[in-house]
Amino acid sequence: MPTPILTSTTTNGDVATYKGTDTTRDWVTNHNNTLSASRPSGDRLTTTWNSADGMRSIVTNRNTGESDESFMARHQIEYMADMLQYPPTP
Repeated sequence: MPTPILTSTTTNGDVATYKGTDTTRDWVTNHNNTLSASRPSGDRLTTTWNSADGMRSIVTNRNTGESDESFMARHQIEYMADMLQYPPTP
């Protein structure tokens, strides 16, 4: 069974995207685009995905006074940086 890229604690609930026939690059882009329609629902965002080395998880905590947009952008940068070393696999 394929494993999604999953981001939790957003106003839209869990945001999950599956690879399907997309390239990995397109899959990550689709996840980012889907996630952009959401806002954080608290002070912590978590994104998980499966890689060749096992499950990966990036947790980002909101800085004091940080806007939703800045918080979400920082979280995306953090998980994408990790994905460069540990690319998602379905």
